[in-house]
Amino acid sequence: MLVNNFESFVENFDDDIGNYLMFLFREGVKYGIMFVLTASSTNSIRNNILQYFSNVIGLQLADSFDYKYYLEEPDGLVPAKISGRGISKINEGIYEFQTCYINEKDRINDQIKAMKEHMIS
Repeated sequence: MLVNNFESFVENFDDDIGNYLMFLFREGVKYGIMFVLTASSTNSIRNNILQYFSNVIGLQLADSFDYKYYLEEPDGLVPAKISGRGISKINEGIYEFQTCYINEKDRINDQIKAMKEHMIS
């Protein structure tokens, strides 16, 4: 399950949503339910939620200290200053990666729709 812009998602519900989400994050793996959360800032996802995620991906973060905090690695470990570059902690390894668009920006939605049609046909 993908929750894009997690901070806005949580703001739109009462405080009880946190308890339900914690339960799903903790127990969902047993049932094959995986979660991906995106956030625009590092403090948007509380630590009591982050503890249920073993993989952390950071694109260009505002403060280099945030990489150390979230990836639990030494200072100075930051991705190259290239658009779309990021660092991820997967299991015990740290990996630098490059993201890209699947098509020209104004054609991405059309490309996704075409892929969907191809997959269901």
